[in-house]
Amino acid sequence: MDIHQPSVLQGCSLPVSLLSAIPVFADSLLSVHPESVIVAPDQGAVEKACHMADLLKIPLAIMHKQRMADHSLLFELVSGCVKGKACYLVDDIYDSGRTLCLAAGFLKQLGACQVEAFVTHGIFSQGSVERLNRSAISRLTVSNSLPRPDSTSAKIYGVDISPLLAKALYRS
Repeated sequence: MDIHQPSVLQGCSLPVSLLSAIPVFADSLLSVHPESVIVAPDQGAVEKACHMADLLKIPLAIMHKQRMADHSLLFELVSGCVKGKACYLVDDIYDSGRTLCLAAGFLKQLGACQVEAFVTHGIFSQGSVERLNRSAISRLTVSNSLPRPDSTSAKIYGVDISPLLAKALYRS
C-alpha cells in the first residue's frame, strides 16, 4: 500500500500487488472547492499527487523541499498556482509531521485560502499530533493502514482501506 521506497521490491521473488489509497482519498472528498489544487510537498510525492489530480480532474502544484545544514526545511513552489486556492497536500507518510505542517504554512504564506492533507500511513511519532494542531492544516485524512494514535486531534479524519485490500486479496 503506497510503498515509500519501491526499490525494496527489486529482490522480491513473490507476486506483489501494488495498491494505492489515492482513489479512496479522492472518493472521501465530498465536495472539491471550486478553486482547488493538489500539491506534492516534495519530489517523492509527485506520482501520488499526480494520480489524485488526475482522478479529481483538478490542477497539480509541485513543491521542492530542501533540507538545510541546520536541519531546517526550505520550500519552493516549482510549478502551479496556490494563491486563493484550497490546497490538498498528498504524501505517503505522516511521522513527525514536520514536512506537511511546514509545507502547509508555506502554502498559506503564498496565499492559499485552505490547506488539507492526505496521507496513507499515519505513524504519528511523539509530538506529531501537537504539531498538527498548531499547523495551518485544517484536516488530515489518513487511511487505517496503521492504528490511530492514542492522543488524537479533531483535525484527523480516517478513511477505511479494507475494501481495497479485500478486493486485492480476492483477485490473487
